Amino acid sequence: MPFQLSESADVKINIYDASGKLIKTIDLGRRQAGTYLDRSAAAFWDGRTEMGERVASGIYFYKIEVEKSRAIRTDKFTQTRKMILVK
Repeated sequence: MPFQLSESADVKINIYDASGKLIKTIDLGRRQAGTYLDRSAAAFWDGRTEMGERVASGIYFYKIEVEKSRAIRTDKFTQTRKMILVK
């Protein structure tokens, strides 16, 4: 799951099944400003739940949460996107 940051920020991705149930959280921690495209830098989901169980092929949603902490306030950005898992 590629993403781009204009400033350094904390990044977390939540993955949901088609019914809206949270099945996996990927906490990427603090990332510097930049473009994260390849598998070694972007978020990667192995198709497993938090418990390590493989999920079925189908439609899933992921919500990327970006939190920028500043001296005065914290800015939070979220975006939800759809993905299709095919085995």
